[in-house]
Amino acid sequence: MISLIIIFFATALVFILSFLLLKKRQSGLTYRIVFSLLISGGTGIVLLIVVPGLFGQKAYFSQIFRKTPYNFSDFEYFTIEYGPGDSLVNKYNSKTGGYQFLNSHDALVKENVHLPTEDLLYIHWKIDELGFWNFPAVEMGDTTQKISGEKPLRYRITFHYKTKSKVVTFDESYDADPALRDANKRIIREIMKVLDSEESPDKN
Repeated sequence: MISLIIIFFATALVFILSFLLLKKRQSGLTYRIVFSLLISGGTGIVLLIVVPGLFGQKAYFSQIFRKTPYNFSDFEYFTIEYGPGDSLVNKYNSKTGGYQFLNSHDALVKENVHLPTEDLLYIHWKIDELGFWNFPAVEMGDTTQKISGEKPLRYRITFHYKTKSKVVTFDESYDADPALRDANKRIIREIMKVLDSEESPDKN
């Protein structure tokens, strides 16, 4: 918007000055030099502003409207399973609403949590933003290590669409790529944040 305003005023200034010079009917070398400078200068200003502006706007809108490999219109449901090592006892399925998890007393709690469309759309947008579609299928490090005496937590996240699915298994022992590790953790936090906001208050 600012670029368009600058372009407008720069162009208007060129035409106004050109008009005034023509009105005075100046002649000779001085007039031709001034007029040429105005035209070339004005053109240069416009090009200097317009060209970068067009490229910038193209990049901006291409980011907004870029085509993703998984469209929300084809979304069916997602699942998340997690737990220490291979024990993925905590599970959620957005299709059935089935949600089970170990509470702070190590008691298995079972609930039915159906997420509204806006929550599902929010999660879809977040995983797209964080590059979930490009994550490796398996991200594990030294799974024999222990964190606070416990096996590292492992997560299996699956998004099902009409014609394809994306499955990612992420273990907290993974340390090969810090940026990828952080992106996985952010996706997990976003999903858990939505589930925590929708489940019953007696989680503990």
